[in-house]
Amino acid sequence: ALSFASGWHADDFVLAPENFAERHRIFRERIDLIRRLWRGETIQRRNGNGDEVEVRLSPRPAQSELPFWITAAGNPETYRLAGEMGAGLLTNLLGQTFAELAKKIALYREAWRKAGHKPGGSQVALMMHTFVGRSPDAVRETVRRPFLEYLKNSTDLIKRARWEFPAFKPNANGDDRVANGDEPVGAELDALVAYAFERYFTTSGLFGTPQGCLEKIDQLASIG
Repeated sequence: ALSFASGWHADDFVLAPENFAERHRIFRERIDLIRRLWRGETIQRRNGNGDEVEVRLSPRPAQSELPFWITAAGNPETYRLAGEMGAGLLTNLLGQTFAELAKKIALYREAWRKAGHKPGGSQVALMMHTFVGRSPDAVRETVRRPFLEYLKNSTDLIKRARWEFPAFKPNANGDDRVANGDEPVGAELDALVAYAFERYFTTSGLFGTPQGCLEKIDQLASIG
């Protein structure tokens, strides 16, 4: 199966900014092209010299239809798009709660149903950082350093956690950003990453004892 990220590479923004507004249409067209080739169709394309040439897949794939997955983080429209296109959905809990994810899965499955795809065929895969051990404290200490390093290199996750961090809570005037807008560095960054670790360790990963992890798996099963 192929997996397609819902995000776009730098060249889509920098070298072809005109594609941004039409990104979903272009995405659909590209996937449709691959699926047609997979089914055995021959398509016409221009080569480097501008000449029309026939393109086909050879040898033919064993599967009649191409299974493909779309990755989604938090944008509900990506969940809807995956359902409309009949794609599997690959997502995670970083930056979204169980309740928020449940709503987006429902959106995905409703779009799947409305598009007329095979009943029961929609699939959701959830990526989770995982470490299971006999002692919760031992698990926490084992994963702390690598997970902290992961968070330091995950700008989006740090930005999401930043505005929940007590040091950046809205002030009396209702502002939800610090006045100078500077990015946290040094001790401030270390404190923020430590805060993010505690938040994501308890809410977004599969860390702990077998019993504790099974309880979280049951929660996930309950939202589909």
